[in-house]
Amino acid sequence: MKNGLKKIMMMLVGAAFVLPTQAQLLKVTIKDPALQKNSMLSVKGDFEQMKFDEKGVWTYNNTDKIKEPTEMGMFIGGGHMADVFLEPGKTICMDISLKNGKLQTKFKGDNAAESRFLMEDMSLTPERYAPRTLDPEDLEEMSEKELNEYKERIEREKRDTISFDEAYRRLEQHYAATMKAAKAVKDADRRNQFVHRAEVHYLAAQLDLTETRAHAWKMDLKKDELYKQLLSRIDPNDVFGVDQLYRLPQRLLESKLTTNKRDVDQTAYALDYISNVDKTFTNETIRHRLLSDLGMQVFNSSYSGQVFEMDKFWQAFKKASPKQTLDYFQPIYDSRMATKAGAKCPDASFSDLQGNKHKLSDYFGKYLFIDIWATWCIPCCAEIPYIEKHVAHYKDNPKIQFISISIDHNHNAWVKKLENDKPEWPQFICDKEEYQQISKQWGVTGIPRFIIINPDGTINQSEAFRPSAADFRERIDKIIGK
Repeated sequence: MKNGLKKIMMMLVGAAFVLPTQAQLLKVTIKDPALQKNSMLSVKGDFEQMKFDEKGVWTYNNTDKIKEPTEMGMFIGGGHMADVFLEPGKTICMDISLKNGKLQTKFKGDNAAESRFLMEDMSLTPERYAPRTLDPEDLEEMSEKELNEYKERIEREKRDTISFDEAYRRLEQHYAATMKAAKAVKDADRRNQFVHRAEVHYLAAQLDLTETRAHAWKMDLKKDELYKQLLSRIDPNDVFGVDQLYRLPQRLLESKLTTNKRDVDQTAYALDYISNVDKTFTNETIRHRLLSDLGMQVFNSSYSGQVFEMDKFWQAFKKASPKQTLDYFQPIYDSRMATKAGAKCPDASFSDLQGNKHKLSDYFGKYLFIDIWATWCIPCCAEIPYIEKHVAHYKDNPKIQFISISIDHNHNAWVKKLENDKPEWPQFICDKEEYQQISKQWGVTGIPRFIIINPDGTINQSEAFRPSAADFRERIDKIIGK
């Protein structure tokens, strides 16, 4: 009896040591301190800092976040990327090092084959790409050090440039390695998914490289025989290919259009786009994605200075759209129709830095230039210095008032931004309900969004020009009658 009890106790003690290992989803070993620095795991949109012990080991055990097979991304050493495949109840060990400036990854344990595939799939990109360029205005804003670094990078890229024949050859090698890794996965369903993913990715990469070649050789892409051949291999109803990384249905659609996306009046382009979606694609998910892309372009057209005949567009769009597309865009269309120039401005509430409530109508009586923005929105923040200059220019003009309304959910981020920038015009923030109200009233599909209200509380422009527009003051002066 004592021996039996002793065995049970030994088993329990052993289990106590085994359980933490079983709960451990991921073990990462990095010996190089430089690689350890600033390394992070991306966990469903959140970032977790990887903190290594004295042996260069970091473990991840959060089973609350990993409840199903999940592909995870890592930023290593601040400048490298790696992927790993995690699954509840399974443990994978990952050894990371650097060799000749390239990240080396070794996997052991569960899902090692899946993780190797993810790393191979990550490398399935062309090694010849379009040369990077910056606008003259961006170059002018650079410091001397930044400009020299930019020039050095351009020269380095020129030296490292390979021929297009070599780029196609290397891409084919990457594809062969990726397919080999996919076929090494034991689970049949997962293996088939990975094989299909590699095929789609390879086709997209070939299209990328051929587009780069046409750009470099100043060729008409639509007359490129290889490009035509690649397009013919696209399955128009393969949902996997619609991902933004691949854009296969999107490219097939673009190849069929006979109108110009850069025309100021985009009505013909929109109708051409809708017609070809109708003729080419039957899968509702793909139709939804393609038509949603167009809908966002149309309802954000004021930012690019383009115009649409809304009635013509909407009738065609409504007829071609699946229910989920129409359910999303119908309220936006309705709000845009309700906020045309001359309509009564819908009122809205928001709070200042001290938490006091304000209403939009409190500021009627002069022309009101409204900036809807958020701290996480890079284009929004890029407009702030321009607003600041215009505020200073019009500070003694009693006809116009500038206000900014943040839609940040992170109140502290907004406060911190204001403390740093110290803006000299009224700043407000919406809570969740107030944001939903403003979004619905004005059909907000993207920010920054600028609105101009007349002194009598009617709408002047529901989608106004950006503060960064070269002729901003000329247009404002015309509106306020200066």
